[in-house]
Amino acid sequence: MPLVQVYLEALRKHHPETYEHCQRTRGVCLTIGKHLALPPPETDLLAAAGLLHDFGKLAVPVQVLSSKEPLDDFGLGEIQKHPYVSSVIARIVHRPDVAELVLVHHEPGYPRREIRRLEERGHLKDLLRLADQFDALRSRRPYKPPFGPQQIRKILLGKGFNGELVDFLLQNC
Repeated sequence: MPLVQVYLEALRKHHPETYEHCQRTRGVCLTIGKHLALPPPETDLLAAAGLLHDFGKLAVPVQVLSSKEPLDDFGLGEIQKHPYVSSVIARIVHRPDVAELVLVHHEPGYPRREIRRLEERGHLKDLLRLADQFDALRSRRPYKPPFGPQQIRKILLGKGFNGELVDFLLQNC
């Protein structure tokens, strides 16, 4: 069994909702890549990052991931570690470029130092952020119901995402 499958199975057992979110985010990344006619290597990189972006939540206690209440400082700290842990796992099971993209999937947001090599792939970082947030907004979470299309559009546009791409996702995902 490939190592990525071992981690996928571990994530499925640890927190099924995160496992499903990773699968859906990968699918949204593939849809975006095809829609934008990205070169196949970029689409593959984006899809791999979509799948692996939350693997670091294996290190987050289930009670934090499943909390229906706002997170306290401990819970927030645990959640904020997951991009780094995800990038370590991605480096083990995939490639360094995937790990670098996974590391920044919450930027701007969780604090960390800039990785200059990613400046040339800034569009992929933004597309991964969009795919991740799009799926999170349309999905039920322990702390919130799924948002409707108009709410999703308003939130994503408020975060500066491209309106045409947001509308495309709302119509096609």
